[in-house]
Amino acid sequence: PAPPPPPEPVAAPSSAGASADGEYYTVLRASKARAKASASSTVIGELEPNTVLKKLAADGGFIKVVFGLEKEAWVLTKNKRGMEFVEVASDQSAAGAQFPKDQAALVDKQKAEKAAEEAAEAEAGAGGGGGGGASAAA
Repeated sequence: PAPPPPPEPVAAPSSAGASADGEYYTVLRASKARAKASASSTVIGELEPNTVLKKLAADGGFIKVVFGLEKEAWVLTKNKRGMEFVEVASDQSAAGAQFPKDQAALVDKQKAEKAAEEAAEAEAGAGGGGGGGASAAA
């Protein structure tokens, strides 16, 4: 009798072809994170080169990604001149390992920016500060 056929190799997840939601992307050049999938939408943050992003959805030339405290943002993948801003990460497992670290750094940056804004608003609203606490001593 003929020997049994060799076992089928288990297919590894492939990043080839159409990109799937949940796939990791790498930022190629400084990019703007926007509230909506539109170049005229409000900028809610900046992305540094080499930041790993996790794709949630796509709309036209934008991908929706996880974005720290804001939870979600839209990032342009390529401009009208063909300049790419993000690309599918070539090593999905390495990108998956880096993603939480990049998100933690992004959250820290967003918290620092928010604290600085709140401090500036408090200083502006206090009219120079000082005083205030003396009446509580009575």
